[in-house]
Amino acid sequence: MDIVGVCAWLGCAAVVGSVEVLRRKPWTSRRFDRGGLRVHNWVTGRRSYVPFTRIASVDVELGNTLALKDVQGKVLARVCYFTPDDCFAAFANLPRLAGRPLSTCSAFARGGLDFDGWLRRIRSLATQRGPYRGTDIEPPQALAVARYELAPLTERAAAIYYLCCAGQAPRDLLPRLDRESPPLLVVVAALAPGGEALLPLAKDLVRYLPQEDQAAFQRAAQASATRSPTACPGAQPKTA
Repeated sequence: MDIVGVCAWLGCAAVVGSVEVLRRKPWTSRRFDRGGLRVHNWVTGRRSYVPFTRIASVDVELGNTLALKDVQGKVLARVCYFTPDDCFAAFANLPRLAGRPLSTCSAFARGGLDFDGWLRRIRSLATQRGPYRGTDIEPPQALAVARYELAPLTERAAAIYYLCCAGQAPRDLLPRLDRESPPLLVVVAALAPGGEALLPLAKDLVRYLPQEDQAAFQRAAQASATRSPTACPGAQPKTA
């Protein structure tokens, strides 16, 4: 092979390598937890989260990449692996949670509310009318929502908050509520009565939530430092 051929080969290799680097995006880490995929861009610092319940299908691309898609076929995220074996092992280990979320309790749905308004509405269900009076939500139903992995994360988080405002401890509601739990569950549980021990972890995981939710969490966390550990935030004092 002459010098021209060598240069052409090296040029092609450089182009292919550059395309592969851009496809893999090594500056972005992607890691699965028990509820979905955590995405962290180390350059911008931006983080995001893709719940398993948003994933309708998973395609294997080029033998070493998982493409996570929603119900419209839009790619939510791509997870690249160094070898096809690693890729197919990850594919096989993905939980059977991917697919359309099954709404379980409309009273817990966020419904377009901002973070503060959403928790305020759940709080009113649990406090202003008595723990469960005036609603069709019973404690066993709320606990079932909190533990049901196919329910939307917003409904699971709201159920945890609801039960905590009614007097239950966050760690009594789920078998595991830790660093591998979906960020939203930890963040909301940390703001609930009895959840103060989860605040340090929540301050880390809240970065996977939208910016406006992060700001609302920071305000609520500061307010929680000045209230009684067992009081539901925003609860009205009882009168004789």
